[in-house]
Amino acid sequence: METIKNNEVKVLTLEEKKAKLIAENNEQLKIALDKLEKTEAAAEQREVVKTKITKELDTLKNAISANSNNISSLIDKFEKDYYTSFYSNVGEARNEITKRHTRELNELNKQHKLEKENFKVIYNLPFDLDAKPKDENISVEERIKYALAKRSNGSDNTPDYRVLIIDNKAVAVIKNDDSPMLSSINVPYTSNNIGKVAILKADVLIKECNKNLSIVPNANRMSIEDIKDEQKEKVQDYINKKKVETSPDIKTDLGGDLGKL
Repeated sequence: METIKNNEVKVLTLEEKKAKLIAENNEQLKIALDKLEKTEAAAEQREVVKTKITKELDTLKNAISANSNNISSLIDKFEKDYYTSFYSNVGEARNEITKRHTRELNELNKQHKLEKENFKVIYNLPFDLDAKPKDENISVEERIKYALAKRSNGSDNTPDYRVLIIDNKAVAVIKNDDSPMLSSINVPYTSNNIGKVAILKADVLIKECNKNLSIVPNANRMSIEDIKDEQKEKVQDYINKKKVETSPDIKTDLGGDLGKL
């Protein structure tokens, strides 16, 4: 690099050239670093602003949602508790609402107790969910007694459940439409003046009957001839699936050798 002074050309030394070049580069580097710092700072500030805006929007959304829910709840309460009641006297309306709420609460309590009892029976829990005496659950014998005593048809006195007996052996539980009971019987009973429901499996009923057939009243006994023709095939299929062990030489109206099923 050369400089001109008083029309004279001055030749820079190598060291002067280096110093001048370093100074120029340092100035450019400083400018570039300043720009970079400003750019990074702006980006960080944008993120901060974006985060704040997002937070404010979320807060606003939550407030709007909560306010909307509150308004809906108030409108619903007004419609149910006042408007639809058509009461001119607010005190009377409140009394009616209190009575309704009390009835609903009592009904929920009854349902809750019944559900807990059903849960205990279905899963055969060894403990009581309310820590009450275990003897509140009725025995298998009592369940059989109540099940065989059920009469849903009223005046005709037809049992809801009968036991099909072949060669002095119980082989199936038959419903009042002559179809076989495939699963379980709901047995209603009362304990401490509370209506409850116990579960009695059809297989358990058959097993207990075969231990002692005398537990089956005459009204609940039926033979093959008592089954309606349109139900015989269903009963036969049921017996086949259960593979009931009966005398090998028994032949019936149902067809087939039941002892070899």
